Amino acid sequence: MVTHAIPSLLNRRGAWMTAHEVFEASPDYPLGEYVVADLTALKGNGLVVSRLRRRSSLTEYGLPSWVNASEPAFSIAYFTYLVRRLFRQLTPAT
Repeated sequence: MVTHAIPSLLNRRGAWMTAHEVFEASPDYPLGEYVVADLTALKGNGLVVSRLRRRSSLTEYGLPSWVNASEPAFSIAYFTYLVRRLFRQLTPAT
């Protein structure tokens, strides 16, 4: 049981994640069932919360402080940062 890994991962990513996304993103779990067991234990202890993903039946998990947080506002500066980052990843390093 690597229960500290999930809250750390959620905090680093800053996004709600499904159990499958947690499994794919974390090398600490050899089997998907361990992720579900840890998420259930963390939810029972109040360290993570769950909700249904919009327009889907998937359950996603996040940190309790995110429950009433507003969606981030769109900004041109952040959009240009994302575009530059995308182009850096698409062009091979020389």
